[in-house]
Amino acid sequence: MIEIKKEELISSETLALLITKIPEGKGLVVSDGDCVLCNRLILLLLKADREKRLIFTTFGSSLFKNRETQEITPQSLLYISQAGTFKGSEAVLEISQAIPQFALLTRVMKFVPVSIREALYRFVARYRYTIFGRTTKCILPSSEDAGRFIK
Repeated sequence: MIEIKKEELISSETLALLITKIPEGKGLVVSDGDCVLCNRLILLLLKADREKRLIFTTFGSSLFKNRETQEITPQSLLYISQAGTFKGSEAVLEISQAIPQFALLTRVMKFVPVSIREALYRFVARYRYTIFGRTTKCILPSSEDAGRFIK
């Protein structure tokens, strides 16, 4: 299993498959497709990422069908790029670095100690369904953005 910040989530085979799906110079955002907060984040990223540096998938996609993550209730956002594999608040930080409009957020987040950042992230992740709700509706990207989603 590959270690992602001290927590085993993805086998090396699944990670190798994911990496082959990521074009050079882009990063893959893996989110919980049932989470309203996650879906809103993806919509925000689609709008903000004018240079189209990010591509997207969910833990419910075909990439994860019949794999070990099927049994995990995803409690973390993942970001996979040439720089590495990140989860939780580190994933948020890496994603924000990929989008120039989020430069201020990136600078502020770097000054917050990792333990505090991660504790806040864990709290939101644990209660995201209670606070924001669940959805059974998929994001319907525009025809222009459809190619940025891996199903």
